[in-house]
Formats: sequence, C-alpha cells, structure tokens
Amino acid sequence: MILDPENVPHIGLSESDVVEFKEQWTASALKELCAFANTKGGVMYVGVRNDGSIVGTAVDDAQQLLIANHCDTKLHITPVIEVDRHVGRAVLVITVRPSAHLVRLDGRYYKRVGTASIEMAEDEMASRLMRQADRTWDAFAAPATLENDIDAAAVRAFVRDAHGREHPRVPLSIRESDPIDVILRNLDLLTADGRPTYAAVLLFGRNPQQWIRSAMIRMAYFRSINDFTAYPDCTGTLFEQLDMALRHIESANPPTFSFSQDSIQRQEHPQYPLVAIREALINALVHRDYMRGGSDIEVKMFPDRLVISNPGGLFPGMTLSELRQTPHRSERRNPLIASTCFLVYLVERYGTGTTRIVSECTAAGLPEPEFIADAYNFQITFWKSPIPLTERQRRTVEWVKEHSRITNAQYQKQFAVSRATATRELEELTELKVFRKVGSTGRGVYYVLDTEPV
Repeated sequence: MILDPENVPHIGLSESDVVEFKEQWTASALKELCAFANTKGGVMYVGVRNDGSIVGTAVDDAQQLLIANHCDTKLHITPVIEVDRHVGRAVLVITVRPSAHLVRLDGRYYKRVGTASIEMAEDEMASRLMRQADRTWDAFAAPATLENDIDAAAVRAFVRDAHGREHPRVPLSIRESDPIDVILRNLDLLTADGRPTYAAVLLFGRNPQQWIRSAMIRMAYFRSINDFTAYPDCTGTLFEQLDMALRHIESANPPTFSFSQDSIQRQEHPQYPLVAIREALINALVHRDYMRGGSDIEVKMFPDRLVISNPGGLFPGMTLSELRQTPHRSERRNPLIASTCFLVYLVERYGTGTTRIVSECTAAGLPEPEFIADAYNFQITFWKSPIPLTERQRRTVEWVKEHSRITNAQYQKQFAVSRATATRELEELTELKVFRKVGSTGRGVYYVLDTEPV
C-alpha cells in the first residue's frame, strides 16, 4: 500500500474511463454510474478523494440500501455493492456492468470519456436507441412523397441496369414495367404504410438534399494551406454524387503519359488507381453516418496525397487491422442502401472492399493507403508513388492482376528478356513490396501481388 505525505492510505489506483472516486455518496454520483452503464462499465470507490487517498465512508446496511434504491429508481440498474477495508478505513466499491440498453438519468443520457462523464450528443443517442430497437436510419420514413419527390425514371433505369448485368442480382420478380410503388416495395424502400424511406430518397430522390442536408461530398485541391481550389459540392442521389466526385478527382489529378520502347502509342497512367478511389468513395457514401447533421463527406487533394473522410467511425469491436484481412466482418450502418447498391455491384457483402483498395494500390506500385478511425469519423489517405514504376514493371503488374501469378520463365517469354534481366526486375518489384516471392529456388518459384494470399 502506498502512503501519501500525510500517512493517509492510498487506494493504489487513478481515476480513468472505468474508475471514479467519491469522498461520500450523493445523488450526483448517479451521473457517473449512468455513464459507466452506457460505455464500458466501471467501478466507483466511495470514501476516496480525487487523488486516491482513502478517507472512508459509511458502509452500513442502511447506506448500501440507499444507494441500491437510488440506482433502481433513477437508473433502473442493479450494481454490485461491496465493502473494502484499508487500515481501519472502509470504502464502498460500486461495480456497474455495461448495459445492453441505454440508461438515462432524469431524461438525459451520459457516457464516459476519459475521467469525465458527459452528456451524449443527440445524434449519438438517437443512433444507439435505433440500434437498441433493431432499426436503422435508412429504414425510417422521410418527410417526402412518392409522387413528388421520387424520380420514377431513375428507379426504372436502376432496375434496367440491374437486370442487364452478366449475372443479375436483382430478383426476376422486380420488373422495370411495374408501378413505382411496387418496385420500391420489392426493394424494401417503402415503409409499411407506403411512404418513401430515407434510403429511397437518397438513392432515387429528385432532390435528396432537401431532406438530408448533409448528404453531399465537399472537395478541394490544396496546393498549400492558403492556396486551394474548391470544387462544386457533389449533390444529388448517391449515384450522382459518386460520378461527380470521380470527375473532380480526375480533373485535379490528370493522368501522366509515357511511350514504350516498342510502340509509338502513348501510354496513360492514372496518378491514383481509380478502382481503389471509387471503392473508397462508395464505402463513404454507403456506410457514413447520415444522422450527423452538418457533417459531410470530405475529399481533400494535395500534391502528394488524397484524403477521403466521412462521419461515422468503426463499429464496436472492429479494429483497423481487421480491415486489411480478407475477408473481414461486413457491418452495415445503412443496410437498405447497402442492399440496393449490392444489386448493381457497387458493394459486396463479404468485407472485401478495404482489402481490394489495398490490393489495387499495391498493384499500381503505390504505398498502402492509411486508415484512421475514431468513434465519430473514418478516414483513408491515398499516397502517390515515391518511386515510379517503369513501363515494363507496370505491364508486369497488369499481367499478374489478370493471371494471379508469374514465374521467371513466363516473364522472359512475355517481355522477351534474358533470365538475368527477368530475375533482377522481379526482385526489384519484390523489394518495392509490389510482389511477394513464393518459394525459394527452382521452377516452383513464382510471384504474386503482395496483398494476395499464397
């Protein structure tokens, strides 16, 4: 046991996101217990000063009954209350487990952030209450009408596009000639009483921003902090926002060109792999938190990088490292939007989007993108290549993307080079972490993209 300068016993702990000290019990302590229940749970020590020194408190049955009654009537929770004695001083230890349901105190909801218990923002509270009720934002009725606010032509074009795919995912029971309300109901985009959901408005609305003001992408190119070009906001439906954002990115980052040794044809090289950029934008549009009023998707472009950020962090329990695993858990913040986009191959259901982004960047000879996330936002940064690939290296990468692997003999034949040249250039691509070498010696050696499993 640690003694402070006054020889007062010390609890041996510090306040944290799961530890709280109180000199004595008062009704105000319920706020901390409420916050514990709504976050990760925690332990309150009554009879301990903020610095951890033990002063002791009443621990008789009447005091414990008073605390239990307060928790029951005010918070509707049942904590574990125990007595801990330190050198003649008694401390009440109140343990609260994380609650499966939101706990409120006098009509307010609190959460634990560090050593503070703060009131939840309205959007976070609403989001958690909807999850508690097993409902999502995109399934609620929007203040819009089917007749005036839904673009019937866009709905029919979507069905036509979905049926025109090589392997259609849209059920044959959904027909382009059906009435619009029938199509939307079969896509689960109408409420039980026939009103358009927020998903329907965002996907097929004539003016989605009338009802969802933050549903847009803001974009700018920064040459320096004070020298930047702002692009027009990307608005309209989810599909229109995606198309506009890709055009802005291509305009701000025009491709570079080169000529191969054996051809007079000009070769075009995008500065970023457009497949990866498109995937990242789709993820942002489909999985962002639309309840965060005033928070848009942002695309910031710089001479050396491109940053896409959107409101809505990772789901509880998911980690950034998990995003690089193939496949990983597929969590959907807006399941109706995701399901509709799945029908036209914009998203998958198997947690492959982020790994595809990494693979496309690596295959293009670029550094792996950087993922950053907290409780409220998700951000991905694409970097331009510090070491540009030669034309033959680019062609090699494209060949491997098509054929999954390449051997030394295949390299010699494909590019008409000697064995020594093939060995040297394949090793260079391995050192750049574009390829991974499988095997050690002999004919069994081959090379795959660095993010591909063996």
